[in-house]
Amino acid sequence: MKKAADIKGSILIWCVMLGFLLTSVFFFFAFSQRKNIEEQRKTVDILNTRMYLESLADYFQKYPGEKNTTYDNVRTILTRNVQSIEGVADVGVEGAAEYQFSGEIFVEWNRCTNSLEGDLVINGVVYEHDAGDECDVASEYDDVAGPINVTSPFKIETLNRPFFFRMNGDSLKDNEWHLTLTTDVGYGKEIKVERVF
Repeated sequence: MKKAADIKGSILIWCVMLGFLLTSVFFFFAFSQRKNIEEQRKTVDILNTRMYLESLADYFQKYPGEKNTTYDNVRTILTRNVQSIEGVADVGVEGAAEYQFSGEIFVEWNRCTNSLEGDLVINGVVYEHDAGDECDVASEYDDVAGPINVTSPFKIETLNRPFFFRMNGDSLKDNEWHLTLTTDVGYGKEIKVERVF
């Protein structure tokens, strides 16, 4: 028969071991919960920041004007000045794309993925499609013209078939506003909202 002291010692050892086990489980659970709460807070912060940027974008879309600033950790670029402009030229007055800037431009037209091929017309000057030099594998557009000196206002249109075009130059001013809002949310991540309107 076991002595009472041995039984008390066994119970004490088991109680201490059970205490360590429960303490370990409690700390593991608490640490796991804290980590989940931190992740949820980061997610909420990111979603709130995105909603803030979207509301700023809505405001700038209502009241556009040239901007290139940083305020409240938000980098804002709102401009019509761009490096390239893509558009569609069509036949007739309603199909013409009209722009309000002056300078030298290069125009690529007749996108290779389309079967339509037309002649480019800029302010009455015709640039014909070169049927002898068709698209190669690396080309996005079939025809290129430039530098072309244009004065404001000028129109890009076609005499025969509609086509996509891309205009490049140093002083291009698009008819649409280009908005970019960016902010840093930490950990090397940023949120960006871009709109064209």
